[in-house]
Amino acid sequence: LDLESPTGTQRYALVVSSGEKKSRPVWTELDVPAPQPPVAPIDLVAQSAPGEVRLLWRHPLLVGVRYNVYRSPINSKELECLNEEPLAELNFTDRTVADKATYVYTVRAVNRRGLESEPSEAIDATPLPLIREPVFTLQGDAGLEATLLDGGTMKGSLQRGARVANG
Repeated sequence: LDLESPTGTQRYALVVSSGEKKSRPVWTELDVPAPQPPVAPIDLVAQSAPGEVRLLWRHPLLVGVRYNVYRSPINSKELECLNEEPLAELNFTDRTVADKATYVYTVRAVNRRGLESEPSEAIDATPLPLIREPVFTLQGDAGLEATLLDGGTMKGSLQRGARVANG
């Protein structure tokens, strides 16, 4: 089976062999049509998590088909391919997202000839904010103080009978 034959009229020969004996070739010609791109992936779903967006989609299992994931900021038409090489899996996790940014994602199937499908339906997703807890320290009798990620501080106090234990 020749899955990547050139387009146009192609000649093929069938030779039957058994041990050292070979038949005379039987020739045939057939017109190979131009290759078609694969169908587009369907049912694209985005799952937002802290600092990332996980994408899942469905597609018929076809030999040699891989996937390219595209992203653009919500108000932009410029799509960026997020993967260096086409993906074999039906999922992708985007960990290059910015906090509070909303993105539009699409996926395209690509066959062994490099032909891409039409894009899947676009889906919007916003990653959840990263969980960054302040670090509280006790400053003697001065009470509790939280050191924030930006270097600032925030004063606090013990509530509802909470006590500070030694050690």
